Amino acid sequence: MKREVRRSCGFGCVVCGMPIFHYDHIVEFAEGGEHAVENLALLCPNHHQDKTSGRLSRNSVAARRANPHNLRRGMTPGYALARGEAIETHLGNLIVKDGEGGEDFHVLSINGNSFLTVHHEEGGVTFSARLTDDEGRTLLRVDHGSLSVSTQVWDYRYEGTRLSIRTEAGRIALEADFTDELVRFARGLFIDRNETGLRVRPNGSLVMVLDRLEVGSIQGGRMGRYPKGALAVVRESLFSFPLHPDGYAFARIIPQHAERQLQRMKGKLTREKRGSSEPA
Repeated sequence: MKREVRRSCGFGCVVCGMPIFHYDHIVEFAEGGEHAVENLALLCPNHHQDKTSGRLSRNSVAARRANPHNLRRGMTPGYALARGEAIETHLGNLIVKDGEGGEDFHVLSINGNSFLTVHHEEGGVTFSARLTDDEGRTLLRVDHGSLSVSTQVWDYRYEGTRLSIRTEAGRIALEADFTDELVRFARGLFIDRNETGLRVRPNGSLVMVLDRLEVGSIQGGRMGRYPKGALAVVRESLFSFPLHPDGYAFARIIPQHAERQLQRMKGKLTREKRGSSEPA
């Protein structure tokens, strides 16, 4: 029942769309209300308190429940995560301790674009990140500490420190923990518009992805702060000149010959599939 309530409310407060919410009975039990999907609404802490204190009427909540804020949008509004003085970042089994000020630190760069960055700003340390599904569609976006979630997912939960997204029944696409001192991605996919990226498996291993196929693993570990960042993944064929990212703890270049080998493999699989489907 709760998943259906989350989905039908657009995974956020029906009034403002905030992706942090409480479950509220529109008509309370004491007044004859039922524990049913139609009588449950998601409200952010502020609007839940407004309804409890009488500043937000039952009729207004019911009207917003019939036309939730987020169902008119592809992403939820941003929720400001708590800021700390330093952030330890876990990308699978790759752990980066970052406690220094200065320029942005790119925990993950793909083809020259940062997908996970730590920012040192006035008021504390924040981060930015974008995680996707296998098609490259954004599931989760964090912009300088402001968290937004796709309203098109099968399910989304954010309870305690743990955030999880499912793209279909039984398939967890993303698991992460966020506090003012910790950013941990335990499962997820970062992929760019060129279908190049990195997958974080549940066991903590990191796997490079090319054209939706896994092409190689990356060994993680604990590291300090490097001049630019922790991990850079580059697809060589996208650049007309040799590219060797400097200033990163790990730089992984996917060579053109690996792409050609991958294309031959995909062609062979396609031919085998066609052959098996032909009548005997």
